[in-house]
Amino acid sequence: MNWTVWSIRLPASLLLALVGIAPVWACSISTDFVGFQPAARGTKEWEVSPPYMLIPQPKVRVVSVRPPESSISGRCSSYTWAVVEVSVPSGAEFAARDLGFVFRSPVSQDPFLSFPNFPITSKAISDDGTTLRFTFGFEGRGKVVPIEVFAMNKALQVGPSSTVIIQLPAADDGTSAPGR
Repeated sequence: MNWTVWSIRLPASLLLALVGIAPVWACSISTDFVGFQPAARGTKEWEVSPPYMLIPQPKVRVVSVRPPESSISGRCSSYTWAVVEVSVPSGAEFAARDLGFVFRSPVSQDPFLSFPNFPITSKAISDDGTTLRFTFGFEGRGKVVPIEVFAMNKALQVGPSSTVIIQLPAADDGTSAPGR
């Protein structure tokens, strides 16, 4: 066989081997959030977010808190995944899908390193565009985690915050413990 054939087959074989092994290495989590893209000054998108339109206070709800799934027993036992839904009040001038959201821990500088330090939106949007769903990972068990959430429009104006509490379960029993 000549060198060209080996130079293609070897990397392809290694890639296939890694794909076959990947579920053994990792915990499964869906990262359904993406970076929120603000508008450039002077564009039509920027003009759609005039200063007189009030940025709504987000409505935040913890849907579930659960341990991750893993193909190896105990591999991900120190992690907990929280699913959080964010919407805006009815009658708000903005829909949830038109806003970016900033998540932060008000008690410290995000000791869990769970949230990006930029505004995000979600790929998981309800059919009517009113509710976004976010999944965050936390390391540790038996903790109470307050989360402050701000909404931001395309012109980077920020509204009032809402706070939600996530209760991380103490035991690794696989039960769901929704926040308050």
